[in-house]
Amino acid sequence: MKVLFVTTTPFLSEPLGAMLLAAVCRRAAHDTRLAILRSGCFLDTVRAYQPDLIAYSAMSTELRFFRDADAELRKWIEKNGKRIVRIMGGPHPTYRLVSPSYRLCDQTGDRQ
Repeated sequence: MKVLFVTTTPFLSEPLGAMLLAAVCRRAAHDTRLAILRSGCFLDTVRAYQPDLIAYSAMSTELRFFRDADAELRKWIEKNGKRIVRIMGGPHPTYRLVSPSYRLCDQTGDRQ
């Protein structure tokens, strides 16, 4: 499986959660890459890498970057008939589950 981990520009430290999960995936013989949202080439990375799964690692203060990137990605997925599973981890989804307005997706799938 090809897994693309996505974060914004590292702020105070490296994206340790994504790095740890990437190591676990590699140990299980999966191929992994890291995309940095603020570098401006997220969709180009997705096109070139063709991941099976995209794993966002988000903090609440960065959520707008993830929402914008995911909206662009959803349009590309629909236009090209692709199927890419998208999940989110990191501090935002871990601690902000009480407010549905902060979510990219709900339990039934994509929010429209």
